[in-house]
Amino acid sequence: MAINKRVVRFDDTRNQTRTFERDEGSADELWFSLSEFESIKESGRASAREFRRRGYSNLLNNVFESPVSNTEQLLVAFCSLPGPLCQRGLERYCNRQLTEERTDCKDQARQQVLDAQNTYKSCDYNELSAKLASIYRIASEDSAVFARRMGEADAKAVTRTTQVSRAAMRRRSSGYSSVQSGGSLDSLDRPPRKAVRCPMSPRKRPDDPLVAGVA
Repeated sequence: MAINKRVVRFDDTRNQTRTFERDEGSADELWFSLSEFESIKESGRASAREFRRRGYSNLLNNVFESPVSNTEQLLVAFCSLPGPLCQRGLERYCNRQLTEERTDCKDQARQQVLDAQNTYKSCDYNELSAKLASIYRIASEDSAVFARRMGEADAKAVTRTTQVSRAAMRRRSSGYSSVQSGGSLDSLDRPPRKAVRCPMSPRKRPDDPLVAGVA
């Protein structure tokens, strides 16, 4: 049986080699140094300490292994915290219970995979890979559920923020309309009738998720 050979040729006259010079010291500027990493970590820890001191860490109680009826509300409230109070991405520093539960889940999942690898080491590669993947998927189910739960809370927090922003724009637009029709400019600077309530205020409704978190 004849085999057709394919030959690839390159035109030397059209292929050029270009050398780009760069400063040897510039590569270091692209990466964080060890001291910068430590500074970032310490800044995150300090922010989380203040977060816990103010009582907001309770928003992350019972959100991993044993969620409660108002877990969704608490997570949305956590993801909606504004400005310096926003600790999204620093959950591991903000709540000891959450940190311990996530660490235990991770350690147990790894150990189960190592144990299974010793148990099924006589299996071929494909079978072993499938077994280990299945075992890890089951062992890390709590982590996967928590990740989805946080993603849904983020989405609802964004929706809430968007709705508030649009409402503020409508109020502002309504104020300008009243000025054009003969109203006073002073009305534009007046606060809305429904004042924004402080999360730490004791006068808030008991069913408010922020009150439940800091109570």
